[in-house]
Amino acid sequence: MKCPRCGKIITAAAAACRHCGARIAKPCEKLTRRMTANGRIALACGGLLILMAVAALLAGAYPLGLFLAVIGATFTGIGKMMS
Repeated sequence: MKCPRCGKIITAAAAACRHCGARIAKPCEKLTRRMTANGRIALACGGLLILMAVAALLAGAYPLGLFLAVIGATFTGIGKMMS
């Protein structure tokens, strides 16, 4: 991990840079939990959209099915990045 002020290497557990004394901000645990929950919601929505896309494709609605598949894949990717 690098210090945001001086750019020197510091440990991940450091509260301050030992070279320049800059304080190192720790990620807020509440924000981390909220982002994880939002990731799960995005994954669930993406999965639902993909299932709807499969149903639309089987019913012969190809443009709608492809649209839902793309949006579902996007939501699934976002959810994986956030989880």
